[in-house]
Amino acid sequence: MTIVSIDYKLSPEVTFPSPILECEQVIKKIYEEEYEILGIDKEKISIIGDSAGGNLTAVICQRLLKQVINVTDFLSPSYQYYDKMYKGTGLLNPKLFARMILIYLGIDAGPKNVQLVIKNKHIANEIKNNKEYQILTNHELLPKSFLENYIEPDNYESDWKLSQQFLPYAMNPDLNPLFGKDLHGLPEAMIITSGIDILRDEGVLYGKRLESFKVPVQWFHYERAFHGILNMPKSKQRRRIMDDISSFLKNKL
Repeated sequence: MTIVSIDYKLSPEVTFPSPILECEQVIKKIYEEEYEILGIDKEKISIIGDSAGGNLTAVICQRLLKQVINVTDFLSPSYQYYDKMYKGTGLLNPKLFARMILIYLGIDAGPKNVQLVIKNKHIANEIKNNKEYQILTNHELLPKSFLENYIEPDNYESDWKLSQQFLPYAMNPDLNPLFGKDLHGLPEAMIITSGIDILRDEGVLYGKRLESFKVPVQWFHYERAFHGILNMPKSKQRRRIMDDISSFLKNKL
């Protein structure tokens, strides 16, 4: 099996949407021109990503279909659980993720804006009141076990300046693929979530979104795994995840 790893440019050297365009260009180049040189069957290509790469994978699949890091909810059950149990430790915590998103979008990522983001004050009132936004981010779509000890946040007031800066991106599917308009025809997806991960709920919600368009989804949840576990070569959980990925690819390719 041929594996191509794309070493795309990172923020702050580049900002949104540069990594998307760079990865998309490489994938199209392979599919249209380089597949023979690489010994690849162009009809059997899988795109895989972890963390930010997972977001890029979902976004690029939607863009390639049309060819024309949920960054909106920092008070979801998985964020609350992570904050209560792990107090900002780990490879990805709410403050770090908020800072990464702001840098990616070219918005001031100072402490003040980071604090506003983790309180969801970067979301404008017109977005919060948008019916589509409310439906797609509804926590009731999550497994009941994920909602244990979840506390519904108080109705928060948006920070006008930051929410206006964030407004063009809030429901942009190139940033948050959950808001893709027409997902019919996307390939079958393998979605992996970890119990110790602030992004757990986003993976589940995206899987539900795909299923609403009849896209086949296989969801694998590893309750004892944590964000970034694929970088831990001696982890038993990592070996289990890699075995499941391998089995999925063998069955599909």
